[in-house]
Amino acid sequence: NTVKTRIVKKGIIPVGSIEFVKEYLRIYGISELNPIEVPKALQTKEFLKRDYSIVSYKEIPKDGNYFIKDVSKLKQFSFSGNMDVLFQNYSDKLNNSHLYQVSENVEIVSEYRCFIHNDKIVCINHYDGDPTIFPDISTLNKMICMYMFDKERPKAYSLDIAIIKDRGTTVIEVHPWVSV
Repeated sequence: NTVKTRIVKKGIIPVGSIEFVKEYLRIYGISELNPIEVPKALQTKEFLKRDYSIVSYKEIPKDGNYFIKDVSKLKQFSFSGNMDVLFQNYSDKLNNSHLYQVSENVEIVSEYRCFIHNDKIVCINHYDGDPTIFPDISTLNKMICMYMFDKERPKAYSLDIAIIKDRGTTVIEVHPWVSV
């Protein structure tokens, strides 16, 4: 069975992999899901607590130790480590026309996914690291408030946050509603 024959009934909400949801959305004329990454409103020292930028392929650093992620499409290539290794072993996975996140490698001690609906926290789930190290809720609330100024923000989204050793609660990325 194709997705189209299984889920075209009114009121159906697709739940499954990104591939499944993308196929469902194609039925309704939505051809691509674009990542949000870190919205401009949250790209501040207060919320990032690390060096972070979005660059073209040509601007990816040629040396150093970074986290690199393709941000042109959802769930594409990512790499963490020495740039020599990236360009020697993974250059075939990089696309000249894509944009990439370049982030300072930091020591993350705990990570959480926060589910937001109508600008309110619905749930906070731990998903990596030490579950006894909690995020600073006032920082999380401030992130949500700052993102509220973005008129393009989705009604429902997830906010991935981390606690970085000796730096505190930070935004990792925001996902569109498909992750909710």
